Amino acid sequence: MGHDHGNVIPAYMKVFFTLCAMTLLTVAAAKLVHFPDVGFIHGYVLNITVGLAIAVFKVICVMYIFMHLKFDNPYLRFFVYVPVFLFFVLTFGLNLEFGAAPSNDHVTRTVHQQLYPGDHKAGH
Repeated sequence: MGHDHGNVIPAYMKVFFTLCAMTLLTVAAAKLVHFPDVGFIHGYVLNITVGLAIAVFKVICVMYIFMHLKFDNPYLRFFVYVPVFLFFVLTFGLNLEFGAAPSNDHVTRTVHQQLYPGDHKAGH
């Protein structure tokens, strides 16, 4: 029942270094890049979107190598990737009003106040 995949250490190390680089990129994006407001979308929403996109890429790397999806049947991958995609759509895609207007949500208000300390419109 076992599968011989050869020496997987180089693939594991490649994913490890990719995850390390993506973590550094996430920290840099969070600390150094502040997007301006674009229309009705606040800049911090774009920062969160970039962070989530990097996180999704990291999840796919882990699933592909460490869950051995690379070696499985491509049809099996379909049954893994589609539910993960739907999870992200249902979790984040249905919250489009996030950032469209000042919110009464405590977390959104706190993030807005930290990014824009002089703006007293948040939550009012």
